[in-house]
Amino acid sequence: MFVEASLANGRRLREVLVEFGFGEAAPDATLLATPGKVFMIGVPPFRIDVLTRISGVAFTRAWATRIRVDTEIGKVPFVGLAALVANKRAAGRPKDLADLALLGASPRSPGHPTTARKRTR
Repeated sequence: MFVEASLANGRRLREVLVEFGFGEAAPDATLLATPGKVFMIGVPPFRIDVLTRISGVAFTRAWATRIRVDTEIGKVPFVGLAALVANKRAAGRPKDLADLALLGASPRSPGHPTTARKRTR
């Protein structure tokens, strides 16, 4: 789960995690407000991964371009395709590059020097 790293949001998120049943295992609001943190709370299959930063995409961009998917519990927001592709490119791990191929996206952005077409005279 990609979340905004702000103190107000950290407070709300901590309240939700406590209410959900994580109790004292829920990180402090100030930690949830720290950019670049990853929290793995719980154990599979009931584990939640909370990320306060992802590669290549600012939270404001991800939130502005999110998609909402209808589920049994209501609409759930997901990162939109352009932000997902930008994140996968920035991460660059083999799994991310394989995901880009499945999405039909180039592993490099269009303006990247290795993907730009060579000019001929």
